[in-house]
Amino acid sequence: MADEVEPQEPENFDGADLKGASFKKTDLTGARFHDAVLEDTHFEDVTLERAKLHDVTLTGVEIDDVKANDAKLHNVDLTGAEVEDANLDGTRLQNVNGKNAVLDDANFSGTTMKNVDLSGSDLEDVNLRRAKLKNVDLSGVSIEDANMSGAKLRDIDLSNAAIDASNIEGLIIDGIRIDELIAKNKPDED
Repeated sequence: MADEVEPQEPENFDGADLKGASFKKTDLTGARFHDAVLEDTHFEDVTLERAKLHDVTLTGVEIDDVKANDAKLHNVDLTGAEVEDANLDGTRLQNVNGKNAVLDDANFSGTTMKNVDLSGSDLEDVNLRRAKLKNVDLSGVSIEDANMSGAKLRDIDLSNAAIDASNIEGLIIDGIRIDELIAKNKPDED
C-alpha cells in the first residue's frame, strides 16, 4: 500500500513585498495575497486557481499562460498590466483598476466583474462568454475578435470604445453609455 500524501497548505503571501519577483511553472492553487505588493512581477505558466488577491498592487505586471479559475480579486490595482493567454474562468473581480491594461487571449468566461475600470485597455481575442459585468468602465477600449455571447452588461461605459469582429450573440445590456461607440463586424476591405 502506497504512503498517503498529505495535502499541502496553500501559500500565504499576506503583506509580502514581491516587487519584481518572477513566478515560473509554479502551482499557487489557493494562494493568498492580501496587502501584498506585486509591482512589475512576472507570472509565466503559473496556476493560481482559487487564489485570493485582496488589497494588492499589480501595476506593470506581466502574466503569460496563467490558470486562475475561480480566483477572487478585490481592491486590486492592475494598471498597465500585460495579460496574455490567461484562463480566468469563473473568477470574481471587484473594485479592480485595470486602466490601460493589455488583455490578449484571456478567458473571462463566466467571470463576474463589479466596479472594474478597464478604460483605455486593449482586449483582443478575449472570451467574455456568459460573463456578468456591472458598473464596468470600458471607455476608450479596443475590443477585437472577442466572444461576448450570452454576457450580461449592466451600467457599463462604452464611450469612445471600438468593437471589431466580435461575437455579441445573446448579449444582454442594461444601462449602458455608448457615446461615440465604434462597432464593426465585417473585416476591412482593401
